[in-house]
Amino acid sequence: MLRLNKIRVNVKHQAVRQSPETIAEMRAVTTMFLSDAGVVLFGSSVMAMSELQLLDDAETRARLEDAEKDVSRCDFKGAISHAAVAFRGLMDRHELRWADAWGGSPFRSRQSSLSLPQRQKLGQLADYFDHVTRETEDIRAMVRTLAFRVDYARYVRFASIAPHVHAMADDSYLSEWVNDPGVPDE
Repeated sequence: MLRLNKIRVNVKHQAVRQSPETIAEMRAVTTMFLSDAGVVLFGSSVMAMSELQLLDDAETRARLEDAEKDVSRCDFKGAISHAAVAFRGLMDRHELRWADAWGGSPFRSRQSSLSLPQRQKLGQLADYFDHVTRETEDIRAMVRTLAFRVDYARYVRFASIAPHVHAMADDSYLSEWVNDPGVPDE
């Protein structure tokens, strides 16, 4: 590892070119190190592990494993649905950790809908209130996504082909294809 680091420093900081043989040797040394370190750290070779095995969040891992199964069956719409639910659940659980620290989520409002007497009192303004509430929730969702350092451009691209995911009262999730864009075959 010391030799590998010395070569890395020479390449990166001194712009010293290495021979193809040295590069091949360092690739083999790195592969062997990762294989040995994986057995020590994870009980399995890193080369034999899936990225999903490294996820700490069991619910997210299970959903993404389901998505992988869907892909192997060429059910791309199902795979995207499972991935969308996995993402939403992971974000919600991450937000709960913030909520514990803040005493309440900084990304959620305390009142999300009007009661029936309030709706009757407001009349047509109730629909306007609902519209403003939905727009505000959309902005909060954007801020939450950015606050968790998600690549927003990639997230928007994924969200454009993913179903809408609803959090249910029993802590489960329901995916709903509102405007099915026709999931591509790739």
